[in-house]
Amino acid sequence: MRKLGESPQEAAENTATWMAGPILASSLTTIIAFLGLVAIGGQFGALIADIPTTVIIVLTMSLVECFLILPNHLAHATRDVGRARWYDMPSRWTNLGLDWFLTHLLRPALRFVILARYPMLAACVLALAWQGSLFIRGEVQFRFFNAPEQASVSGSFTMLPGATRDDTLDMMRELQRATDAVSTRFAAEHGQTPTTFVLAEIGGSARNVPGAETKSPDQFGSIAMELISPDLRPYPTSDFIAALEDEVIAHPLLEEVSFRSARFGPGGASLSVDLYGSDAQTLKAAAEALKAELAIYPEVSGLEDSLAYDKEELVLTLTPQG
Repeated sequence: MRKLGESPQEAAENTATWMAGPILASSLTTIIAFLGLVAIGGQFGALIADIPTTVIIVLTMSLVECFLILPNHLAHATRDVGRARWYDMPSRWTNLGLDWFLTHLLRPALRFVILARYPMLAACVLALAWQGSLFIRGEVQFRFFNAPEQASVSGSFTMLPGATRDDTLDMMRELQRATDAVSTRFAAEHGQTPTTFVLAEIGGSARNVPGAETKSPDQFGSIAMELISPDLRPYPTSDFIAALEDEVIAHPLLEEVSFRSARFGPGGASLSVDLYGSDAQTLKAAAEALKAELAIYPEVSGLEDSLAYDKEELVLTLTPQG
């Protein structure tokens, strides 16, 4: 309006028309990005569902305000723009500074970029290739959610059908023995006992193990331990769990044992595989083979499957008549 001599109404309308494309595009891309978060299911999806919904509503209302309400406000606010008033001095200084920045810095820089467009494009490609090489070499690791190191470790086990409470007690004592052995070895290597307390039980909190819901409380158990602070030890919790898994001697009637470290963040397991399309024996064999392949990695723990031995699971899909 100051440079083209337009009226306040014309300046507001032309500005809204001129900026409609960029503002609409940037708002729609942000809305689409947050719209994808609505599709996240499970416990984590329910936890964050309000965030994308709120952002989408706010951005939509911002578009309405930007193109329907704000131009009218600007038209009324700029009626007296030609009059010099003392309270407009900060605004005038700001406009002078922006004009100087536009004339002496931004325009020369854009002119240089346009003249040297091919070298600038090559520099961008080179920077992208450099960033890609850092990622390929593993120097920059991508993690959607980098959970902090935790000091809590829990272990759960289930026994085969036919196991007695004495068998479960023997397995619980084996977990305690393995924990003591690993703690002693780590204390000798690093000069400090890694565990602060260890608590084992039969039944109780071990009910969350897959397959435990159909068993007697005398056929499953758990062990919980707290390690010293991660800042006081040179090894991660995963190393302690890997050593613990190697130390445990399986009971003849043991069905499954798994150890996990405490983790905070998105719900669910870090790795989950669904097997389907065959009979129960084949699925169980495939699950055991997959667990055996994954067990060689020390970072992987808590390997469990939901199909227990000596229990046939059938998933029935009923028709409307059924």
